[in-house]
Amino acid sequence: MKIYRIFIAIILSLLFAGCSGEKKVEKKTEPSTKEVSQPKSPEDAAIRASLSELFDRIKEGDKTVLYENELDYYKDTVSLSAYMDLKKVKDYKYDTLKGIEIDSTSIMGDSAWAYVKIIYQSAEGVEHPHPYRLTVYNFNGNWVKPYQSRWADEKYYLEQKRIYDSVTAGQ
Repeated sequence: MKIYRIFIAIILSLLFAGCSGEKKVEKKTEPSTKEVSQPKSPEDAAIRASLSELFDRIKEGDKTVLYENELDYYKDTVSLSAYMDLKKVKDYKYDTLKGIEIDSTSIMGDSAWAYVKIIYQSAEGVEHPHPYRLTVYNFNGNWVKPYQSRWADEKYYLEQKRIYDSVTAGQ
């Protein structure tokens, strides 16, 4: 009986010793968006906010944001589960994204160019900035950056839908 008590005492002391060394590590994420210049208009601010949300969510591994930014014709033909199974989406290297620097935007009606620098970080910790000119679209009241869908196909889809609705409205 004494051996069991000693054995339990040893196990408990090892358990307490092991747990006492455990420290909670909070993941500190620095903001992934850096504003190089200030927004010049409400549309400019909306574009910047949309791109910031897109890159923040991608950086955290939330690839559903890519699907949310697709245009309607594409969402009507490809389900979310099928979208997530696409090789281009599966292989997206979100863990190398460090952040985005938004320099400026050029708004042209329902579309805009965003001049950005996307910063990637290698496994060694070296940052690699790459400048891009991203095209974003004002779609259903939001500025979106499609990943797979194309604006020309969406325009065709909306035209066909309008024709269909006008033909069937009389019936």
